[in-house]
Amino acid sequence: MKQTAKIIFEKEETTMLRKSSAIIDSFCPTCQTLVVMATPEAVALTCQIGEREIFRKIDSGELHFIEGPKVYVCLNSIEGFRGNSRMILPGS
Repeated sequence: MKQTAKIIFEKEETTMLRKSSAIIDSFCPTCQTLVVMATPEAVALTCQIGEREIFRKIDSGELHFIEGPKVYVCLNSIEGFRGNSRMILPGS
């Protein structure tokens, strides 16, 4: 009689973003509050999706953002896109 075993691996990743020009504290016009914002590149790294997909979500209105010298995405609006990764922000 053969026995089989099922092995399941779960992957959890932690990405640390350091305070730099990639992360700022700013007012989100959609949330109407002061929030942490990050560049699409930093958001793409933490969400494990492509930067183009971040810009598509910005264009469709799924992600809150501000424009200045750079585009910054409101981290409150990315909750549904993070998957299994956790984001550790400066000061948390």
